[in-house]
Amino acid sequence: MSNALSTTTNRTMSSLEIASLTGKMHNEVLKDVRRILSEAEIGEGEFSRTYLDKSNRKSPCFDLPFRETNLVISGYSVKHRLAIIDRWQELEEAQPKIPTSFADALRLAADTQEALEAAKLQIEQDKPKVDFALAVRRLDGSCSVGEFAKVIGTGQNKLYRQLREDGFLMINNQPYQSVIDRGLFVVIEQTPYTDSNGKTYPSFKTCITGKGQVVLERKYRKAA
Repeated sequence: MSNALSTTTNRTMSSLEIASLTGKMHNEVLKDVRRILSEAEIGEGEFSRTYLDKSNRKSPCFDLPFRETNLVISGYSVKHRLAIIDRWQELEEAQPKIPTSFADALRLAADTQEALEAAKLQIEQDKPKVDFALAVRRLDGSCSVGEFAKVIGTGQNKLYRQLREDGFLMINNQPYQSVIDRGLFVVIEQTPYTDSNGKTYPSFKTCITGKGQVVLERKYRKAA
């Protein structure tokens, strides 16, 4: 196995990534790591850590430098070793390169300044959306479709029609259950309606939650 990559890199590869790249179970990789480190008489303490698994429980894993990763996968198939080598190459190429000449330093400074200016421009362009999102997150309740239509600069009827066409609301302007389950809309029961014959009917109002306002603002403000 080639050692063309620099062994001085400070980057590491986790046992989780090794498992993903090789298609092995993570428990199998953990066993491989412990066995190889033990045979090489390398203490595993400095490489061990924990992560939150799918059940939100702390589980063990390893962060291995280049040399130790090579040791662990030395017995793996050529296909699996090649996947690890290619990944290390990506990590190596991703490291920032130190300028070796005055011209390189000037070029790096110019590139950095361009990146900063581009980032600043993007922040300015995104500011209205960010301000809106922050304002919505401070709201304790929801707002009606009509109120929200005013916020994004469109008409209530036009917004209702758009919400029906896009599958948020049913023909009666009430949200689908799946949309309610996503936390985008709520249905508020109002004072019952009584007709001229004295018959009473239930009355409901469709409202957009704070989360829903952020999602819909992103979707409809530009189109409006």
